[in-house]
Amino acid sequence: MTLNFQNNKPPRNAKPLKLILGIGALAGVIALGSTLAANIGINTGAPIEFGQGVAQTTSCDSQVTLTPISTFVNADGAGEFKFTGVTLSGLDTNEQIADNSLEGCAGKIFAIKIYNGQGALNATSYLINVGVSEFTSSAGTFSNLLNYDSSNTSVTLTFDPAIIAATDVYRITIESSVATVYTVGQTGPGGGIVFYVDNSLSGFTETGAPCGSSCHYLEAAPTTGTTSLWTDALYGWSGNPNTAIGTTGTAIGSGYENTLKMITQDSTADKAGTVAQAYRGPNGLSDWFLPSLDELNALYLERDIVGGFWGGYYWSSTEGFSYLAWNQFFPYGGQNDHSKYIAYYVRPIRAF
Repeated sequence: MTLNFQNNKPPRNAKPLKLILGIGALAGVIALGSTLAANIGINTGAPIEFGQGVAQTTSCDSQVTLTPISTFVNADGAGEFKFTGVTLSGLDTNEQIADNSLEGCAGKIFAIKIYNGQGALNATSYLINVGVSEFTSSAGTFSNLLNYDSSNTSVTLTFDPAIIAATDVYRITIESSVATVYTVGQTGPGGGIVFYVDNSLSGFTETGAPCGSSCHYLEAAPTTGTTSLWTDALYGWSGNPNTAIGTTGTAIGSGYENTLKMITQDSTADKAGTVAQAYRGPNGLSDWFLPSLDELNALYLERDIVGGFWGGYYWSSTEGFSYLAWNQFFPYGGQNDHSKYIAYYVRPIRAF
């Protein structure tokens, strides 16, 4: 790996930007002293003494150049240099070879962590998912992408927003770990069954959910297995069946927010929204929700793979009118808005 600081000088009269860079099975590191350096190779596989630190790396690529970017950011009445991005170049984005030896970085996640001069870890860290065909990250936007699926890929990630002052960056570590790529029918991190996959660069936004604007999967509560299974039962839509919420969405990405709105309006237990949100699943996660109408339809399309459905109506979290909400008939797929009083089946889902 090469650490490249060219064209990234700190502002005059500011303390130097001191970096530690590592990449590999679990980070290798370089510690720099009080001056910047250029083109520091740490791809020998042996410890390298430099300045105040020692570096050792086991990498998915024998030669990578990483260039941190510092840019002056204007502000009302003031401005400062911030740590605004990072460029990777010479990166091998081919898939790991069949015998699992480390050749190619596809399927890895790079975690960029920032430390101040007292050694404290900044609350903000940045994740880059090196996918099989593209980079993804919730940290910002990618640009200048060249040569994906080759041993000489380059890309720039610009943080959005850039919130860390360059003068507060004393040390940076970059760690790699194995990324998990899911397909429909596999078990998700919540212990459910994956039924929706978005392999686009940015994924989709599940408003309010932990994955935020970089969600790529939906999983449904499991009905078979050993622990914390979901048992389909009949529930009314809400404890307040006559008053409109008025702002629920239908699209994929709106179910989490819809469910919160349902519960905010009325938190009566054992209703479609509250029972979905209260589910924790096999792995004890607390971000399950009632699917929106489009999310419910995506679940219907994979009903045979997910399994465990009854031949009846299932509630969505999408409101129809003040006293109506949308549902879907799982034997045939028809969607209707029916009275919120009616008890229909519920299947919680979660986004990740």
